[in-house]
Amino acid sequence: MRRYPFLTTFYPLWTGIASPEQAARVAGNLPLFERPGGLETSTHHSGDQWDAPFGWAPLQWIAVQGLRRYGYEAEADRVSVRFLSMVLHEFSRTGTIEEKYDVSRRRADLGRGILFGYRSNEAGFGWTNAVFTALYDGLKAAGRAELKKQGG
Repeated sequence: MRRYPFLTTFYPLWTGIASPEQAARVAGNLPLFERPGGLETSTHHSGDQWDAPFGWAPLQWIAVQGLRRYGYEAEADRVSVRFLSMVLHEFSRTGTIEEKYDVSRRRADLGRGILFGYRSNEAGFGWTNAVFTALYDGLKAAGRAELKKQGG
């Protein structure tokens, strides 16, 4: 159990079990997690691969789908575009799609930032590929235009 804000707070929205009021409170927490490259896993910088500043594709998907389920389309699009544009930028730079990203710096090269967990960043990781495609498919024309404007 984490004693600080963690992105899994969006699970009740993703599953649809939150009331509209609860969903509004959870959506109100987006500023805690939002960074230039998407959503940080947590608000805590511990050196753990599951904490800030790292972002994982499945948690982006869960948060975005939860936001969409409750009508937070603009927020879902914003998060999607941030994550997608970062992945595209890094793919253009390195030729690979990675498992995890530093969403604060918008980079896949994690350097010595990870003290706990495995330090490698796996290229071609299936869940990132799948989430990338699903997030892109979920964007409407305006979101795709914004992604293109950001270089994607």
